[in-house]
Amino acid sequence: MKEQHIIDESFIEKMAYYDDLNNKLLLDIISELYPENAADLQYDLIVIVKGLLASYGDLIVKNVNQYDLEKLTDSIVEKVEIIAKHGKKAFFTKEIVANQPNRQSVITKDLIVEELQKLLVLIQDDVLKDTLSILEEQIHLEHPRKAIIIGMLSILEKAGIFMGKVYD
Repeated sequence: MKEQHIIDESFIEKMAYYDDLNNKLLLDIISELYPENAADLQYDLIVIVKGLLASYGDLIVKNVNQYDLEKLTDSIVEKVEIIAKHGKKAFFTKEIVANQPNRQSVITKDLIVEELQKLLVLIQDDVLKDTLSILEEQIHLEHPRKAIIIGMLSILEKAGIFMGKVYD
């Protein structure tokens, strides 16, 4: 991809961020479903689940109406359960994972303001421009009002500009 296109570094960072979130979610699910066996295999199970989803997903996307997705889900769960319950040898350990470089970038006020200003230049709709301006104003306040921020993000999400969730 890099050879053929110029890729925005922030896009790569966002993809890494969402991959990390996905890994944490899978780790939580695996730890909850297989507490007795998954302690040693949990990181291998993350790789296995992601590999199965990617492989099957690639085939399904090409012919989405030809497959029973519920049956596929049951099949993947069965395979993961077999490994989780009967697997003995793990490759990835907590130590190996802990030594991986931290890819997650720090999100700062300045970075958010910069992104809002980029959007302000691109957006033509007056309501969306006002929404972005209000968000920027709230960010600069010492005590931003959460309800206003959530409302503005909701407007952006409905417009297809913001695709995320607001957390404390």
